[in-house]
Amino acid sequence: MKNNSKYFLLTSLLLIVVNQFVIQYGLYTKKQDARILNVAGRQRMLSQKLVIEVHQLLETHQHITVVESTLEEWKNGHFILLQGNVRLGIDSWIGSNLIHHQLQKIYPYIVKAEGYIKRYYMEADVSIDSLRYNQAQFLNAMERVVKDTEVHADNKLLKIAVLEFVLAAISIIILCLQFNYVLMPQYRELEDINAKLKKQNKVLDGIAWQESHELRRPLANILGICHLMQIDEEVTADTIKMYIHYLMIASNELDEIIREIVEKCNKNKY
Repeated sequence: MKNNSKYFLLTSLLLIVVNQFVIQYGLYTKKQDARILNVAGRQRMLSQKLVIEVHQLLETHQHITVVESTLEEWKNGHFILLQGNVRLGIDSWIGSNLIHHQLQKIYPYIVKAEGYIKRYYMEADVSIDSLRYNQAQFLNAMERVVKDTEVHADNKLLKIAVLEFVLAAISIIILCLQFNYVLMPQYRELEDINAKLKKQNKVLDGIAWQESHELRRPLANILGICHLMQIDEEVTADTIKMYIHYLMIASNELDEIIREIVEKCNKNKY
């Protein structure tokens, strides 16, 4: 029973540790997916911002450093999605291989937008319509990546939820087994011990009554005979024989009572 108790205790502790690991992993992946979706949403915003800034550049001939800064931030965001970023807490692995492949296919749109900026450096004509078309294609592709990432994140959370449910079910089963094979036998054992103790107490009460009543009677007779022998000044051989006879009767009665008490004690040993 002790071995079973140890086994169930160790199993319960192991399940608690595994369950905590699963919960922490679920929270970690949820944070990861939230950060990735945040970066992906920012990528879409940067692509739109770049088109607006290029349009303003062509109209007002403002300084190109603003456009360059946006383009660099856009490229960096894409590399964060592909390779991860320790500072932002994003791992190098993102979702499934399909999503990773989709991100690699999107990168040429960023390269093409960078090409339009270089053409401006070369004082060549920059078609804002072509840039907008390129941006639209990027947004469509990025929208698919975001949706696939959300689906992948939901699937991961669903698997984690199922795993937590299975662990909870196993924990309940183990608790039921522990109750049935460890706690209940211990409870029955305690009930049995309690019944035996009650029986012993009843026997002890009987022995106490015997000692206070039956055992005292032959003992009092022996003491009385001994007292008579002490005060009898004219002791004869016949008187001595009589005293011895009564002593033997009282002693045998006392011996019989003691035997009964010993027999009762032996029968009710715990």
